[in-house]
Amino acid sequence: MAFGGCPAELVAVRAEDSPAHRWLAAVVLGGRGHYAAAAALLDRLYRDPSVPVALRAHAAVTRGAHLRQLGGHGMARTWDGRGLALASPLAGRAGPGVGGGLGDTLAEWCPGSDETGLDPAALGREGAFLDATVGLAADALGLGELSLAERLIRSVERPVLQHHLWRPSVRLSWVCAELALARGQSSAAAEWARRAVAQSRSAGALRHEIKSELVLTVALSTADTAVGTRDEAVNRLNVLFERVRRAQLGPLEWVIHMLLGSMYQVSDHDLAVLHRRLGVEVLRQIWLRTDPVGRRVFDRSPWVPSLVKN
Repeated sequence: MAFGGCPAELVAVRAEDSPAHRWLAAVVLGGRGHYAAAAALLDRLYRDPSVPVALRAHAAVTRGAHLRQLGGHGMARTWDGRGLALASPLAGRAGPGVGGGLGDTLAEWCPGSDETGLDPAALGREGAFLDATVGLAADALGLGELSLAERLIRSVERPVLQHHLWRPSVRLSWVCAELALARGQSSAAAEWARRAVAQSRSAGALRHEIKSELVLTVALSTADTAVGTRDEAVNRLNVLFERVRRAQLGPLEWVIHMLLGSMYQVSDHDLAVLHRRLGVEVLRQIWLRTDPVGRRVFDRSPWVPSLVKN
């Protein structure tokens, strides 16, 4: 459910459920924009000393990812840093952006150090280490620190791409595509996005596939300003919207509405206004389902349309 083809399935959490089940439930809830419920599960996992340290690291990184989705890259960096510290006791020797290599630290682990083997959820320390580092790169990118983002990407690119885990590789491809877009390199962004689409599709991960398709659509739409290209982007976004609506993925739905609003602004003012209004409505629903910390991040976010905050 968390990484498969049915992200809209009912989420049930019981007191006797394992920490891994609770983390997976938090992933599903965050994917739907139920950030308060997800935060309650993640905060409890992170602070519980009886929970395996690898899973506590994953909880921290997931908490960071949810805050980043709300536009809180600075606060997300704190949580990604906590996840990195838990995932690797050696990480303090050469922290992010300080010169040494996170990749060098990872290489010192003996083969098979990931406790979960080929588990697609990748709940071992190695998976958490890779996810945390990619998360820190995404945080730097969102804060406009492009050089730091690139250094973090380079430090972990080889171990991520060589590892058996599909999820860190897909997330790395997203960040690489976004970095390329920030630098006006649309073709490179599209290549990274295509890689993410192929990997997530092969893994049967619907939410990751849809987000990858969304990144690819944005990359392709910025590569050319011709009307035909814009029309193609609109068609792709409409297809993605139907998939997102069926899967109940609110954090992707509002983005698609806003992109469609921007695309239609040129050709159909009424449709542009409609999509912006629908996007604001989705965001307001997400705000109602967000915990107090997330709401503060949301309210201060430069990425959230000002209409939602009024």
